[in-house]
Amino acid sequence: MYGESCPQKCRICDRDFVQEIFFVYEGEPDARFVFLPDCKHIIQVTALDQSINKFVNESNDKTAIRFPVCPRCSRRIYRCTRYTPVFNKVYGLISQDKKKILGDKSKEEMNQCRQELLIEYETMKMSSKEIVLHPTNKDFFSILTSKDHFFSNDKLNLFTNIIGFLIDIDKTAAEGFKKLPKDVFKRRVISSLSLVKNYLFTQRCGRNFAEQQLNDIDSELKRIRRVIYIESFICSIKRSLEAHEKDGLDCMQNLTSKVGPFTDDDQAKFNVLVEKFQYLNNLPGLRINEDERKSICGGANEVSDCPDCGERIGGQDHNLLETNRHSSLMDSLQYAAWSNEANLRQPPALH
Repeated sequence: MYGESCPQKCRICDRDFVQEIFFVYEGEPDARFVFLPDCKHIIQVTALDQSINKFVNESNDKTAIRFPVCPRCSRRIYRCTRYTPVFNKVYGLISQDKKKILGDKSKEEMNQCRQELLIEYETMKMSSKEIVLHPTNKDFFSILTSKDHFFSNDKLNLFTNIIGFLIDIDKTAAEGFKKLPKDVFKRRVISSLSLVKNYLFTQRCGRNFAEQQLNDIDSELKRIRRVIYIESFICSIKRSLEAHEKDGLDCMQNLTSKVGPFTDDDQAKFNVLVEKFQYLNNLPGLRINEDERKSICGGANEVSDCPDCGERIGGQDHNLLETNRHSSLMDSLQYAAWSNEANLRQPPALH
């Protein structure tokens, strides 16, 4: 072929090799051939054109970026003048992907991002209450201290995501530790959070998480937060449950403990059940939690039993029972009306 590298075989002297029937076109009198320098095969031009056209037509946004291959040995073709436009398109796609990964920030901008991430990491490490980083996890973050290490956009995004997830994990763990019995917290919360934390450090080659991975991690954290909700909800209930109430709470537990991801559909079902059985955890007409049940608004003048949990509530002569405390939920006052604390904070009388 004109403009192509000359084959090292003659179609007359090496007839058996050159005109070996592989695509049915080789035996035609006017058959022309193309030499592929990468694999040294000599391919009849019509057959090779068909193979390259098929490659081009099958390539789209959902297929991996790749070079065409030799139809005889499947070795990648990097050099062939006839298909230069195809190669240029592949190189262009590779350049676009490199730009996405490496970014177009200057070295100074990259260094600034590195320093900001280092501060975020140190702040996260100092403020963490429940999570403990393994030495290998700390080694992972240690490269943020290196000015000479090469950072791509993708790698900086990976650090950003991991730090953000670690902060969420620590907050979730702290909430669970505060609200749940130790055995429930250990069995249903901290073990799951540890798995999420360990997964964060499994990314290879410094590549950022794929969108599906980010969604999966976020879904798992949502599931664990709902585990804390339902378990603390159940622990707060002081009376016997009716059959339909027990079934509803069992369904909420099953949604948070089933095998597989916690989907949007699971979340929607859970939220519907929360609204349906919210009354089990609230006093009539007030959306308050268990810690607020013994809180009293205003001054107390009588003692009674809580209709929900049976505890003694109230007080006499504006003095609360020792087991009660003032709540600003109704009157927005810092101290109970007519209490000693309120009197001490009264402004001096005008003369």
